[in-house]
Amino acid sequence: MEGRFWTLLTQKKYEMFFYDEHLQKCIFIERCINIGTALMSAGSLSVWLINNDHPKIYATIIVISEMVRIIQPHLPYQDRIRELREALNRLDIIYGDMENTFFSFIEDTTDDEINNKYVEYERKWLDCNERYFKNDSLPLDDEKINNKAKERRNAYFKNLKIGVERGYDKEQS
Repeated sequence: MEGRFWTLLTQKKYEMFFYDEHLQKCIFIERCINIGTALMSAGSLSVWLINNDHPKIYATIIVISEMVRIIQPHLPYQDRIRELREALNRLDIIYGDMENTFFSFIEDTTDDEINNKYVEYERKWLDCNERYFKNDSLPLDDEKINNKAKERRNAYFKNLKIGVERGYDKEQS
């Protein structure tokens, strides 16, 4: 039963790293949009003022960049950034409690006690996911994000002394 709880820990740590990788990607996209629209507007306006040859082209570029700024708050990245930050804060607390519980298991901890904790944490995790991801879902098929999350998880667990002592230090897929 302890091995099942360890698997839960590794799975949930992966999910946290997966969410964090998505958060970093969303922040990067938001910054690119902000910088791109700012450069398009300022650059077009500057060139238009210096070179008055094609005013319709420069005006069109400025209008397009302003339209992007107007629709930007309605793109999924804005909500995802907020939801992921809040969810990660909450999940970090749950995960810390899960890990402390695992490390406190002693030889006389019964399978029923471990199973009850397992179910309790699964319920808390599910409640958190439902709260923060009810209106949106993250793309699961991003291979780069999946691989980075797995690498981070594996590195994290290789450094846990108790996991190594208990024989749970094998890489997971």
